[in-house]
Amino acid sequence: MRRISLSLLTVLALTAPAGAQTAPAAAPAAATPPAPAANAGAASWLEGPLPADIGKIIDPRTLPALQNIVQAGTEIRYLGDEYGIKAYFMTNKGQGQVVYLTPDKQAVLVGTLFNGDGSAITFMQLLRLRRTGFDPTPFFDGSAANGSIQASESGSTQASSATPAATDAAAQSPGERLMRDASTASWIAYGPPTAPQLTVFMDPNCDHCHAFFKQLLPYTQQGKLYLRVVPITLVDPATSRKDMYAILSSGNPAEAWTAAVNGTKPAAVASPSDKVVMAISNNDKLFTDWQLKVTPYSVYRAKSGEVKVLAAEPTDFNAFLGELGVTP
Repeated sequence: MRRISLSLLTVLALTAPAGAQTAPAAAPAAATPPAPAANAGAASWLEGPLPADIGKIIDPRTLPALQNIVQAGTEIRYLGDEYGIKAYFMTNKGQGQVVYLTPDKQAVLVGTLFNGDGSAITFMQLLRLRRTGFDPTPFFDGSAANGSIQASESGSTQASSATPAATDAAAQSPGERLMRDASTASWIAYGPPTAPQLTVFMDPNCDHCHAFFKQLLPYTQQGKLYLRVVPITLVDPATSRKDMYAILSSGNPAEAWTAAVNGTKPAAVASPSDKVVMAISNNDKLFTDWQLKVTPYSVYRAKSGEVKVLAAEPTDFNAFLGELGVTP
């Protein structure tokens, strides 16, 4: 039997205050449908016919476990029924949250669903929702109300174009919020903290990440750049996670990451510490929560003071360094 884990997340401003009345029990759940193949990958979610009712707007009154805890004005869309757990996407005031209804329909879980090979099923369900013409991405980065971070997957960099509403002039732009959230991740540091800072999400099994890291490393060694490598394990979850557990469990993660990039992986760790496991889990969650899709993925403050993002490697590396304030 596949192991399924559901990690609890902070409930966004979609639920009522604690103490809401417990909903009455509902009818028994239908038989569990077959789950998608663990190794099917994103392609199986992005191609072929859509399952029935995906994206359908649901009346909260038909879901007793939800109707007493959602705020007025919340819109609920059906996401699917993978692993026998019905999923819904709730939106309200520019924010979004995925919720899962227990098979007995008596309770709701808020969080991200993973299957046994570490694939984020929630992320795949949201990708599939986009095929219906409804894009959930802006509801996670705040741009449903405030604009969006703009990034070119071809490698060019662009400033965030978000313009906060006049009534919320002090609110941070999506780019600022991403930089703030990235500062709460676990990273491997290179170079002096006083140098221009660059944060890059990288996967140990991403060849483009390796190439970009090799370009950046000399500038950290020269004291010109402070690089934070935020490791994630989503390219090939089983292999990437095993590699990162070994790297973070080593005596010197910076040396171990560098060696792995150059083809020498550290010995596998049979039982990584809870701290290491949580670090990787939190980094993966941050990446998927922001709906980032490409590695390497960089966020930095340019010399102009603007927060910029870069999806993939820069097409003009020297120009990129110049934006950071690093002399090539």
